[in-house]
Parts: sequence; structure tokens; C-alpha cells
Amino acid sequence: MTRCTNRRTAILTLILGLTLLLCGCQIGGGVFVLPDISTKDSTQGKTQLLAALNKHYYTHFDNSDSSHFIYGNDSAAEAVFLYLQDACNGDASQVSTLLAENKNTGLVNCAENLTVMPPFLSIGPCRISYSELRPDLLDGGVLRENADFSSVAKNLINRQKFLTIPDDSSKAVYDRVSFAVGTIGGQPFVIAVFTS
Repeated sequence: MTRCTNRRTAILTLILGLTLLLCGCQIGGGVFVLPDISTKDSTQGKTQLLAALNKHYYTHFDNSDSSHFIYGNDSAAEAVFLYLQDACNGDASQVSTLLAENKNTGLVNCAENLTVMPPFLSIGPCRISYSELRPDLLDGGVLRENADFSSVAKNLINRQKFLTIPDDSSKAVYDRVSFAVGTIGGQPFVIAVFTS
């Protein structure tokens, strides 16, 4: 039993060491870090943004459901953010253009590029939204605790656009939301992905 445990520990240590080595070898031998997405813990700020979304939804759309939105996995929002950061090439005004609705398709203008990304963006119908962030809403690159996110919540709900068109027979409710916060062209943004 001890020999088996020692073998497992050795294998896991080897895998961890190789993973760290591979990450360190990327980008000219430095540590691999996703650009302009804060690694600081942002749970409290995102929780408060989620509360602001629920309050706005309750007040303006459905006052029978005070906890309409639930927090999802941020990987989809982070993937969208990284795509936008690359596609905008330092021009913050391009975010609104790429995430605007294409009148011919009913999808966001960048839908074709986003749906060929990792599978979690094309699994099912989802909506994408964004909001600019004022500097007073951030603390060290993450959402500030105890900030007033009401205007951000309003933007995120009002700017939702489809990434993929849902099946007409489904009555999907887009109540799971994920967030990514970062800077594009010097302007801080929050990107939200709403899924069912």
C-alpha cells in the first residue's frame, strides 16, 4: 500500500513539474500569463456584480424572481475577452462593433470567429454582452468590493446579443452568467456570457 502511494506521489510530482516547465518555456522562457486579465481574487466584486444583475432584472423585468441569474464558469467569458483583445488590436471602440448584432444573421458580428473557438462556446445557445468600466469600479484590475454596479448591470442586460441562435422549440432561459474583466486599448471592460 505504501509503495503504491509513493508511486502515485512520484507520478503526480512529475506531471506537476512538467506542467510548470512547459508553462515556463512559453513566450520566450518567461512565465506564461494571460494578458490583461487580472489573476487577483475577484470573487467578491463578481458576486456583487451578480447581485446588481439580479436587482436590475427583478426591478425592471420580473419582480417575482429575485435571484434569476446564477454564477457560471468564467472560462467562456475569458475566452471571449481574449478573442476581443486580439481582434480589436488596441482599439477599444471595436468592442462595440464586434459585439453588435448583425442584422442579416441576428448574431453578434464576431459570431463566426467565436464559434470555432474551444467547444464551450459552441455547445449550445448563449448570449454575449459587455460594459465599459469606470476606474472607480476597479481595485488592482479586479472589480472593487462594495462598488455600485447598477449601471454596469443595466448595460450587461440591455446589450445581450446571441452568439448562436437557439432552437425555436426550446424556451431557454439564459440565467447562468460568467464574467471576465480586463483592459482593451486602455479602456477597462467586463465581458459577460449568459448560458442556459
